[in-house]
Amino acid sequence: MLYDKRNQRVWFGHYPMNEVEGPKLTTDIIYANYDLQDTTKVQGVKYKRFVIGSGIMSKEFKNANRQRIKDESRKYRIFEFTEIPWIILYHNGNKMIIQSEYTLDYQMFDERDYIDMSSKEIAKVRTGINWETSRIREWLNRDFFQEAFTKEEQNRILIKEVKTPISTFSDQVTYDRVFLPSIEEVNGGFDVHAIRGTNSVAAMSGISSSLTSQYAAAKMIDETLPSGYGLRTRGTINYFNDTFTYGENCDGHSIQNGKLACWGLNIPMGIRPVIQVDVTDVVEV
Repeated sequence: MLYDKRNQRVWFGHYPMNEVEGPKLTTDIIYANYDLQDTTKVQGVKYKRFVIGSGIMSKEFKNANRQRIKDESRKYRIFEFTEIPWIILYHNGNKMIIQSEYTLDYQMFDERDYIDMSSKEIAKVRTGINWETSRIREWLNRDFFQEAFTKEEQNRILIKEVKTPISTFSDQVTYDRVFLPSIEEVNGGFDVHAIRGTNSVAAMSGISSSLTSQYAAAKMIDETLPSGYGLRTRGTINYFNDTFTYGENCDGHSIQNGKLACWGLNIPMGIRPVIQVDVTDVVEV
């Protein structure tokens, strides 16, 4: 782990980020033996291949682009695993809470099948959708955790008590190694003594937008879907009176173009994970 104190950045773990193209894309890389996760190592460098036609797409996009998807169903784009840059959100003693500087991936909040449902069908899902039982929580704490970090790095990532608002007065408590930020954390930080803020959308303005890795951008095949990064809180955003609510329904929260926006259950969103790490023996650069 490398620590840039001046710029409040940390480099930790590796994830597919930069596409391998041109003369760098050798036959050794193209025809290497890839495992079930579509990863391989060539001369000590780890790569991941992505099937272009396997991206998350809406039913409408699939129907309108059948030939394109068919043509690309056997084409690969290959990405190199590179060090992940993280922004320091909170630092106290040997514990540090950090969030990926880049949008690293592109995922649904819950079941992938939801993307094929219409907005009218999705609107009927009014309960039971929350961070604790979500597929994105499972994916972050299993798939992403195992792919991005070595065993030694995994031991540095501390289990954190995560409180997710599910109503104005109540939280759902989970214990996670990897999680998404909540509205409160984006707005007020990770101070354990912070008081829950106002439910005003206007109060959430001015949030910096995220950079997007080439790998995450490649997975955003459906140009009709919004870009941004997702939050773990659910609830409705009322644009008429400029407020938002907490809940466990089809509506969720995200940051798009620096503003609070809806993350519908049938829409994929960019992923910027948050982790708490032990920074004992960290190397300062």
